[in-house]
Amino acid sequence: MLGGGCFWCLDAVYSRVKGVKSVISGYAGGDKDNPTYEQVSMGNTTGHAEVIKVEFDPKIISYEEMLEIFFFSTRSHHPQPAG
Repeated sequence: MLGGGCFWCLDAVYSRVKGVKSVISGYAGGDKDNPTYEQVSMGNTTGHAEVIKVEFDPKIISYEEMLEIFFFSTRSHHPQPAG
């Protein structure tokens, strides 16, 4: 399970990775049962985070490689200030 601010962006990345079997988008945390996309993405009053659940074959791609992709993707999507 990975949370990177925008599940559509992460889904698009991982769906193209060799060894990834499935990517399921959803929400984690929060205090509202069954939140809608609009509730979470438009001002987020629910406290939920957008996440993806990734199923992968560790014989093809390692967990470490999966994390490298995650950190590169989230950094390039949400650049951090220098310093």
